[in-house]
Formats: sequence, structure tokens, C-alpha cells
Amino acid sequence: MNNKEQERGGSDVDDLEISRKAIAGDEATFLALLQKHKEDLLRTALAFLKSDHDALETLPIPIRFVSN
Repeated sequence: MNNKEQERGGSDVDDLEISRKAIAGDEATFLALLQKHKEDLLRTALAFLKSDHDALETLPIPIRFVSN
């Protein structure tokens, strides 16, 4: 496990299993996956959109307001 994985508290294998459940339609698991990676998602949106407001608007509402 590398440092980035340790910071997130998981490994790629965990993400793969979580992703499979999310793809199978488990909404709670999908939201948990988004929550786990919300900082990366926000950074990516900000890099493309160049606006804090617009980048925040790209995140689904449930993960915008839920803290880890």
C-alpha cells in the first residue's frame, strides 16, 4: 500500500470491490465511493473549470455537505 492509499484508509483492491458493488446498483456504496474520493474529484473539477463555485456544483449534493 502506498502513502496515498494509506491516507485514504484503503487500497486499490478495496476500491475495486466497492466499485463493483456501486456498478451493481448499490447507491449507498456509490455515495461512499464518491465521499472517499471527493477531494480528488473536486481538484479535478477545479483544474478544468477554474472556478471554485462551478467545481463545487459538479459534486453531487450528498457528498458536498457530508464530512469524513
